[in-house]
Amino acid sequence: MATYQQYTKNGVKLWKAQVYLGLDPYTHKKVTTKRAGFKTKKEAQKAINQLKLDFENKGKIEKSNIITFNDLYEQWLPSYTNTVSQATLNKVTAMFNNHVFVKGALDGVLVEKVTLPFAQKLVNK
Repeated sequence: MATYQQYTKNGVKLWKAQVYLGLDPYTHKKVTTKRAGFKTKKEAQKAINQLKLDFENKGKIEKSNIITFNDLYEQWLPSYTNTVSQATLNKVTAMFNNHVFVKGALDGVLVEKVTLPFAQKLVNK
């Protein structure tokens, strides 16, 4: 839900808006944004509606460009398979299954969203 408020700047009446867009899929924190400087309330409403639409579509559009750890592993493994012996491949896949992807800690996690504290938590586990 958006809130709209009229304010005066240098003697000119303008509109500002604040809107809740949803939850960030990685951090599960609320995403809110503010916009200001609109001449009319209708302009502010139009801009806020566009922001909502962009936020809803952003995840759907960018999912094809964003890669998860599982996707990265699946893309990397076939090329790695051609460069090592079968014994090495067995050891590496076992390490990934037992240590990297253990308990689904990285299931669906985007590579670009991993921070140093997040990685350290995984190492500590």
